Parts: sequence; structure tokens; C-alpha cells
Amino acid sequence: TGDGFGWRGAGQLARGRKAAPRSSMGCRCLVLLASGALASASGEVAISAVVACSGRHAQFEHNLPSWLNAEGLGELVVVDWSSEPPLRVTFDRALGRLSAERSGPSLILARVEGEPSWVLSRAFNVGFRLASGALICKLDVDARLHPVFLRHHASLLLVGHSPGSPADVLAQATRDVAARRSFVAGDWRQAETAEALHLNGLFLAWADVLRSVGGYDERITTYGWDDSDLYSRLGQRLAMNLSLAEHVPHASAERLARSAVHTPVSWSRDDGLLAGLVGAVSASELKLSSAEAASVAIQQNRISLERLPNVWSTACEGRPSDGPTGGQAWKPGWTTASCHGTSFSRFSNAGCGTEYAVLRAGCNTAGTGGPAEGTRILAYYELAARAVTPSLRQVLGDAVFEASWYEALAQELPGFRRARAAANASANATR
Repeated sequence: TGDGFGWRGAGQLARGRKAAPRSSMGCRCLVLLASGALASASGEVAISAVVACSGRHAQFEHNLPSWLNAEGLGELVVVDWSSEPPLRVTFDRALGRLSAERSGPSLILARVEGEPSWVLSRAFNVGFRLASGALICKLDVDARLHPVFLRHHASLLLVGHSPGSPADVLAQATRDVAARRSFVAGDWRQAETAEALHLNGLFLAWADVLRSVGGYDERITTYGWDDSDLYSRLGQRLAMNLSLAEHVPHASAERLARSAVHTPVSWSRDDGLLAGLVGAVSASELKLSSAEAASVAIQQNRISLERLPNVWSTACEGRPSDGPTGGQAWKPGWTTASCHGTSFSRFSNAGCGTEYAVLRAGCNTAGTGGPAEGTRILAYYELAARAVTPSLRQVLGDAVFEASWYEALAQELPGFRRARAAANASANATR
């Protein structure tokens, strides 16, 4: 089918190919929609993509073909953050529509159980630990990619801006870390449309550099500022070509779902005292839209981080490894051995961040390519947190964290007032 932007869609690439039979495990292990070699001759992965989501099944299913269609993708790591129903059901449906090939990217699925709210920082850090590529591309579930997205941006990180073949990427990965302190990321300041603003969270970075700074700051557990904080620690930021990706529109309330952000539905503090504290003309000014609540949440996290004595990469200490914890095999025909270059011990030897217990894990090693002929290996992890990083609220205390919210609202309110006045003027002019 077409993809909506005039790009070559997944249906076109799959047309004429015979689909592999469905796996008895209920999902296909792999699809190939990208052209060209995806890994080096040694089998090392050059580029991994990581996406994490909690719910939002429809967006995941809609955008998955564009990720798999990205040229140069060697591995896709998907983190299911306690979605209900589990995201694997949606995988089955989405992958069942696509043609399987042996030379395509590996598909890694990790489900984290028992999480009551969406925590972007922890969810993506799980994916970063699992990814085996030399470069890691962080994707948002509401983003769609042009087929050349990965190759184009990988070339920006290579000496001489070479075409970005797997061999080139892996050769560059052996250079000293100091020579690779640059990354490519979206930038809301360069966005030409309202939707492009939301591509700020996409980035491509060297895996070892990303891990050396601890990934996302897991003390940030509510919406906002997580990307900006990470970028400030990651090195030199190179501009992303925003025309090679698209943010699929959706309501702001959907973005904030399970994110512990104050919204109009949960508002309970619109009294005169609060109005005076933040400089509101009246209590009615404090009736925030979802988009406005998101803006306040972003600034609340920024202000809270500024009140901490250290940055994330220096705030956490490495934990000694307690060895692989394979857990229970997922399905018959699977083993608890690691099969894609990542050891289970990475979840207890993170160096930074939350520790996880591996409840179940497995690698599909039945036959030459798995239970469905012509497919590749899929690795599955089922995790549960056992030592969670304290949040900003826990580190600072309730009073200080709430004070950051008041300060953020006071900073943002003048801008809200101007935007509301402009919107009202525009509405009146069209009557």
C-alpha cells in the first residue's frame, strides 16, 4: 500500500514475493523491506533502531513498515512498556501482512511488566542496553521514516561523509570515542511545521558513546526535557534532515496518557492563591489545555534538574554483575541463550539506571532460521524492575518538585496568554 508521502511503500516492495508460512509461535520473526546489505560480512550489526511504547498500538502498527523499510537497518529493538494487550499481538497482525526474507533486520522484542505509568527514560534505556548495533537510532512510535533516513544520517557521522555502508560504520566504530563525539538529532527550532516540532526526539548516535553517558536520565519520570538533557551530554549535535521523517498527527492528550502530567481533567488547584503565585490575572487563566500542560511539564523537569548537584552521567554508579539470568524459556523450541550479541547480564550490569530481573527470555534457534522457513531469529525478553532509579520527585522531595511546577507555570503563562489572544483574534476575524 502507499505510505502517504509518495515514498515507495511496504506493499510495493513486498509485491511478487512469496510470504513465508506463519510461525507456530504466533508471530513472524523478521521481515525485509529494506534493500542492500544490512550487516558486515562478519555478521556484526551496523545500525540498530530502538522504539518503545506503552499502548498506542494503532500508531505502532501503522508506522512499523516505514521503520523496516529504512535502508541499512540491521536490527529493530522494540520495548513494550506494559502495554495492554501485549504488543506482541499487534506484531503478529502487522508482520503477517509483510513478506519475510532471510537477509533482513533482526527483530528483538522486550516486554517490561508491572509498570503503572509511561516512563520514557527507563523504557528507551532498556532498548539501548539490548541493541547490538554500532549506531543506535532512537525512534518515536508516532514517527514515520523515508527509506533513506538511516543511510543519509549515518553518513553525516562518518569520515568524509561516506555513503554509510555497514562496513564503513563498523570501521568508524573502532576509532577513539573522542573522535566520535557527535550525533544527529531533530531540532524543534528548525521545524517548519507544527508537526515537525515533534521530531525533536529522533536521534542517531554511536552506541558506546550513548551508553557512556548513561542514556536518558532515569530521574526524569514525567513528560518533557528528557531529550534536551541527553543531547547536552552526548556531544556535538548535527542537524537532522526533517524532510526524511514525518510525525503522524494525534491529540496532545494521547501523548500525555500515562505520563503523570497535570491536564484539565485532573486539575484541582485553580484557586486565587495559586493565581497570585504564578502571576495569573484570574483563576480561569489556569485552565490549561493538554498542549499547555505539556509545556509546563517540560519546564518543570528542566528546573528540577538544575536543582540537582550533578548530571546523570556522573550521578550514578556501576553495579557489579551478578551474571546472566536467563529465566524461563518463552516457547517450546526456544533456548535461554543469548543469540543476538547482547548478554542478559546487561540488565544487572547497567552501570547506570534501573536493574531488571529477566523473568523469561528466549532465542529462536529451531532449524536454520526458526520455526517458519525463511525467517530469521527473533529474541524475546520479559523483564520486571527490581531496583528502580529514584525519580526527580523522590530525590528533591515533594515540596521542591512542586515548587518547580509553580515556577514553570509562571514562566510559561505569559506565552499562553499571547497565544490565546492571537487565537481568539483569528477566530473573531473569520466570523
